[in-house]
Amino acid sequence: MKRLRNGHKLKVWQKLFLIVFMVTAFMFNLAMLIDIRIDNRNLTKNRKQLAASTETLLRASLSKDFANARENGVLSYDTIQEIFEIYQNYYENQGILIELWHDARPFSKSLFRVDFPKVFLDVSTSQKIMIEKIGETPYSFATGGFGTLMEDYQVILAYSHKDIYALQKKRVSITITLDGIFLVFLLVFLFLLLKKMMKPLEVLTEAADEIAKGNYDKKIDIVGEDEFAVLAATFNQMTDSINNTMTQLKNENEARKTLVDNMAHELRTPLTTIRGYSEYIKLAKIDEEEKQEVLEYIIDQVKRLELLSHTLLHITSIRTEASEGTEVSTERIVNPLQHMFQEACKEKEIYIEYVIKTQSVFCNYELILILLKNLIENAVRASSVGGHIVVIIKKDGDRNQIVVKDDGIGMKQEEIDKIVQPFYRVDKARSREQGGVGLGVTLCQQIAEYHGGTLHYESELGVGTKVTMSWKNDFTS
Repeated sequence: MKRLRNGHKLKVWQKLFLIVFMVTAFMFNLAMLIDIRIDNRNLTKNRKQLAASTETLLRASLSKDFANARENGVLSYDTIQEIFEIYQNYYENQGILIELWHDARPFSKSLFRVDFPKVFLDVSTSQKIMIEKIGETPYSFATGGFGTLMEDYQVILAYSHKDIYALQKKRVSITITLDGIFLVFLLVFLFLLLKKMMKPLEVLTEAADEIAKGNYDKKIDIVGEDEFAVLAATFNQMTDSINNTMTQLKNENEARKTLVDNMAHELRTPLTTIRGYSEYIKLAKIDEEEKQEVLEYIIDQVKRLELLSHTLLHITSIRTEASEGTEVSTERIVNPLQHMFQEACKEKEIYIEYVIKTQSVFCNYELILILLKNLIENAVRASSVGGHIVVIIKKDGDRNQIVVKDDGIGMKQEEIDKIVQPFYRVDKARSREQGGVGLGVTLCQQIAEYHGGTLHYESELGVGTKVTMSWKNDFTS
């Protein structure tokens, strides 16, 4: 991992900055170098073509002058040299060097001082071109023979590349200057651009650090429609989800703690009673009648513990083992309830009226039976002698409804808000006397939630209570 001099790791935007800068600088310089080389190649090619065409023109002019001198009978060594010197001076003034060679040797004093290859000096072939240096300056050399007019003679022309190299040097100098300006601009531009572009990432990183420290309320405010804005929105959704989950876990933990505390309290009383009476029977000398009374009381407490255990198991099974719902006939639901409360209703002279307005409901049969059993039991406990309880099963549009109404003691509004709490009793003394464990409402609430429905309580002190469970016909557990 690359590190800065102070030992810190390079940030993502810094790494990206270095990579983009180096790649761009390399590609820019490579492009400039290629352009210079191509331009130099083209200039050199043009100079070679110019040397070839100039040599061709020169050779044609010399051939004509030499032919005229021969026709006039004055062609000699001196005449040839005299004619050639005229041309040599003319071209030299234009920066072009020319020499006349005979039998692969300079006809006069050599200006080139170049060791030409034999193939270049072969006058029997067509025009030849090559590049060679005179001193430090490259020249384009072109040569050709005079044919049958002067078979052993050839003219060699040298066209300097000095101006090309001067131009090339100037271009390189300009390129270096432009390259420097471009790289400085690129440096500043990339730094500011990447710093700005990566700012949202730094914000996200800081927010993630806050989340890691437990600050689940942290929000990110990034405006726009780019990937960072989308990521910020997703991040905010994540923090909301985490916050909601943490709140839910906190509430569940508190509820679990409350449940455990209440359960410990509920268990303590019957266990203490059972232990106390058991020791009393063991140690005290009591008659058979008193012994039977004590045993009956112990059995009642054991039954109460058994009821508490069964209720807790029902609550657990709803969360883990409850089966899917099916279409269940209302007759199948009502029949067992009528037998179940027959004795209890006779004792208190309570009349339970079943109002059935639908032939069937989509539900979990076992759970609905448990719910109705608990609601009716609560209604029976709340009712006085001669009370009236109404159980209604109906459909309202696409929703199923179960209503249990009584004309019993009723509740205050503040008590309605608390009855869903485990082990809460409206009348604690009466509930214990009648065998309640304080988990019936909690169990009913769990059953309603399993069906994706709601459980609603309406009550008025001294008037009675109405409980309504409502759920959709296509619930999924």
